[in-house]
Amino acid sequence: MNFFNRAKSILPYLIILSVWSINLGLYFTHKMTNLVFNDDALYLPSLYKDLIVNGGTYSSWSLTPAPYYFPDMLLYFFSNLITQDFYYAIPLFFILESLILLFAVYKIYTLFFDKSFALPATSIIFAILYLFPTIVSSFQYVSAFHYGEFIIGVLVFYLLLQTIKDETAKASYLFFILLLSSLTIASDELFVLHFVLPSIVGLFIIWSIRELKTRLFLLLTMTLGFSIWLGKQIHMLLVINENAQNIELAAESFPINFKSIEKILLHSYHSFTTGTIIVMVTLFLAMILFILKDRLTFFYNQYKNAPLIVFVSLFLIFMELGSLLVLSLSTVPLVANRYMIPLFSVPIILLPVYLDFFKLFGGKKFNSILLTLFMVILLIALLMDARKKLMRTTLHSEYYPPLQQCIDNAIKETGVEHGLAEYWRSKSTYLLSKYDITVAEVYNNLSPRTWITTGDWYRNKYDFALILYYSPKRDQYSPDKDTIIAINGKPDKVYTCGDTDLLYYKNGLFTRPFAYAGASMSWKASDLPSVIGDKRDSEIIVKEGSKNGVISFGPYAVLPAGNYRFDILYTSSEATTERVGSWDIAVATDNGPRQIKTGALMGTENEEGKISQNFTISEELANHSVEIRTFYEGKGTITIKNLTIVKLK
Repeated sequence: MNFFNRAKSILPYLIILSVWSINLGLYFTHKMTNLVFNDDALYLPSLYKDLIVNGGTYSSWSLTPAPYYFPDMLLYFFSNLITQDFYYAIPLFFILESLILLFAVYKIYTLFFDKSFALPATSIIFAILYLFPTIVSSFQYVSAFHYGEFIIGVLVFYLLLQTIKDETAKASYLFFILLLSSLTIASDELFVLHFVLPSIVGLFIIWSIRELKTRLFLLLTMTLGFSIWLGKQIHMLLVINENAQNIELAAESFPINFKSIEKILLHSYHSFTTGTIIVMVTLFLAMILFILKDRLTFFYNQYKNAPLIVFVSLFLIFMELGSLLVLSLSTVPLVANRYMIPLFSVPIILLPVYLDFFKLFGGKKFNSILLTLFMVILLIALLMDARKKLMRTTLHSEYYPPLQQCIDNAIKETGVEHGLAEYWRSKSTYLLSKYDITVAEVYNNLSPRTWITTGDWYRNKYDFALILYYSPKRDQYSPDKDTIIAINGKPDKVYTCGDTDLLYYKNGLFTRPFAYAGASMSWKASDLPSVIGDKRDSEIIVKEGSKNGVISFGPYAVLPAGNYRFDILYTSSEATTERVGSWDIAVATDNGPRQIKTGALMGTENEEGKISQNFTISEELANHSVEIRTFYEGKGTITIKNLTIVKLK
């Protein structure tokens, strides 16, 4: 019997260590690379490297709409400080998060079971969360995906249950509820939807049915309510450059969001059937208990934690229904499963409570044997899973994929330091490269896209550009290769690395036209707008006898302050002494177009002629649209062929 008791006492730790070992194995064998090394997941590692390693400035960072200060940023920065390497900081981070979750779950179970049962139950649920995953289980491995608010929510939920059970509003409980809630709200406002509001509704209902004292109800609801205000104040204090999503509730959002939620739920059921069924069973038991509470007197009246189980049921019901309702009505661009982590995870955690309430556990001795047997089965299942997933695999001491090696070879050969790319290649290249580089994130038109990045990486001139999945105009968030070439000319060298082209410019790469002396752009006449002309091939033609009017206008080039020259190639059927039209330069201002220069179009006797004129863009008119217009005055035939603008030294 002593051996049996010793085996029973060590089994929970073996189960927990087994889950950790498998997760670490999956990480170090690179079976989770797409999950943990994409640019979304590398937000906190990149932030740490820039601020702590490279001495960047926090005030230059534009963080995520949920900045994840607590607990995610705190835990990750601690992990990176300990390991001194992001590759080892990531697994330490998700182990630390799981420790907090284990602690919170264990403390909840101690409120319902004796300690000899609470630890085994905790290990069993921990194993079930791994062996029977749900659609949100993968987020436990990644920083900055709303998993932090879930684990703190479970911890706050324990404090609420402890307060209700004691029936005394201890100052320490209220303090930690306020502290943890406000810090988490400052980091991720989903905490309000998932935990604060369902808790307040649950507290109100158990107070209204006289399961909770008025003083305790008021103190708890006031604490939770104050945490919302305090959390928002902390958020406003800490966030410098906010990427806020102005999300509202709107009935017109319901059809689209409902389809997204339905798709997520169906995918969860079909792909993660067992885990989803466990969630559904727990929710069913919660609804049965609350709805039929007065008819379940055999269970309810003999249950020592009756108020707790009612509160748990109410919390689950309103967390699920309230969250789904708000998400279905929200104007969020896309309802995603990462917004539903507690909806799938909390019911699994609370299932043992319902099994206990409905007396599905047998006698004490039977329980002990059954519990030990169940833990042994789970441990065997974990070992079989480890054998299946980790046999004949290699552990890696770093993550340095061929794509990054190729990019680094180009960096080494050229000596470049500053580049630009789209979002999905910016932070990953910055973090994975073995060289001291920066990679600014830009839109299709090469303007800065300050989405989860730092303004310190933007500059007037870059050394290289990364073009992912090369297509000239893939979408608005990807830098356009043709635009880069139009502004800077052909690159000195192009390195092709997998799905990425690296464009190298020896003398620098500019993101705006006319950023340097000698820069020029040309337009075929047919690319310019016209009022009275006919477009043929690359030209605009106005025939003799046409009405007077505008032959060509545009190109609406945005010019910085400086000296320029324009060249217009054209022909006219009239003699060189005849005036056949005119031209002017106009700048679009807030008060309408301002003409800054004008002149005449003379005949060319059907020979190619050229008008070349210098002009100046003052600081006042800088960065406004400029158009060069040509006008027909009713004489002969005019053909406009080409327009060129050159920035002068």
